[in-house]
Parts: sequence; structure tokens; C-alpha cells
Amino acid sequence: MPKERKINRKFHVKLTNGEEYSEKVSSSRLLSWELAWENWSQLKDEKILEIGPRYSRWPLRKQLQLNNCEYYSITAGKSELRRKNVVHPPEGKITSPGNFFTATDRLTDHFEEEFFDRIIGIESFEHWGHQIGKRIEGYPRDGEEAYRVGIEQCSKILKKGGWFEQEVPIQSHGEGYFVYELWEDLEKNFPKDTWSEMQIIEKGRPEGYTAVEACKHTERINPDAAPPYTTLRCSDCCWNAMLRWQRI
Repeated sequence: MPKERKINRKFHVKLTNGEEYSEKVSSSRLLSWELAWENWSQLKDEKILEIGPRYSRWPLRKQLQLNNCEYYSITAGKSELRRKNVVHPPEGKITSPGNFFTATDRLTDHFEEEFFDRIIGIESFEHWGHQIGKRIEGYPRDGEEAYRVGIEQCSKILKKGGWFEQEVPIQSHGEGYFVYELWEDLEKNFPKDTWSEMQIIEKGRPEGYTAVEACKHTERINPDAAPPYTTLRCSDCCWNAMLRWQRI
């Protein structure tokens, strides 16, 4: 097992309007937010949908607004949609009832076809099967059907040439695709006549590390979680990746 990484756990960014944001976070969360900021903070003049938003990502949403992007997000509970260009205030945490994924299976009820330039998510994609599966009658609690339906919906509201980009923890928790790096199985949910091949941008994988195994912090993980929703490595011992597909 590789040595534990020593990572500066303070996330700090400066927006183009001069505002600064800092927060102490876990190692995994730091990698996650850095990946998101590095890949998305420079986007301009795009219509962007975020699936599974949380209050702590407000600097990215604020920067997208400054870049003349139209930002939309799926909220929780009642399938409500946040209005475009709404940015959550930094001084207050945003609370939403229920789970963040209730509308993923019916995006076309809310948006026109080929409406978005980009669909993004930060540490939400690994939960789709678990969250959708336990909510919708007839869906498996975990499994391919929840991903297949959600991805099919995304393909309809995403412009041709647009990007579906999801930041996820690797060998950490969630659906088995991401815990065990089952990329060929995940790719089955992306028809080749609709999507490009998956691109992966990794951040924080320990050098030379390829094995799939639990970390030593057994008190922080849940080995008894019902598969394929699993917790394998704690937030200090996993790493993160940006998974990208282009709509063709």
C-alpha cells in the first residue's frame, strides 16, 4: 500500500472580480474542487447545467456568471430548477430538501432539446444509481438502468459537439463503476453513435499505484455497504478524476 499523501487541504481561489474564497477541506474534496476549477472556471458564453449542486461550489458558479455563462442546476426534492444566473451567496449555506438527483431521469420535461453547451457535476455522478434507483418504482436500487436513462436524457438536451463532464472520486465510494474503475462497463451506457469515447483527467493518484484495494483506515469506511454501492477508501486515500464525453 502506498504511503499516504500529504496534501495542502486549503482550497483557495481568486475570482476575476477580485473576490477570494478559502475553505479547509478533506484531501479528496480538495482534489475535486481543484479539478472543477481548473477545467471549468475559464468557460465563457456557455449554457451550463450542473447536476447535483451544493452550496460550497459557489465560487465556480460565481465565476461562470462573471464569464457570461448561463448557469442552471437541478435541485432536490420537488424537481425544482434554479433560475439561470442565480449565484448562491457566500455567506449562507444552501439547503435543499431530498436528494439532488430527482429530475435526472426527466430532464426533457424541463429543457428543450439541444439546449446546453455543457452538463457538469462535482461528486454527484457516482451516486446516480443509488439515488435514482431507490426512488423510482421499477428501477434497481443500483445499476445500469439508472445511468442509461439519465445519460440518454442528457444526450437529448445537450447540443451536438457539447460536453458531458463529471468529476468523481476514484476507489472511494458510490457505484461500482468508480470504486473499481470499471470503465468498459460504464461506457456501455454511452452509445457510440451518440457519444465520443471517454476521456479521463486524473488528479492525485499515488505514483505507480494501480491496485484496487481498501485503505487502512477501516474506521472511516463502510465495508458492509450493499454492493455495488461501496465504500473502499477514505477521503484521504482516494483520488479524483474528470470523466468527459462529447456529444456527436
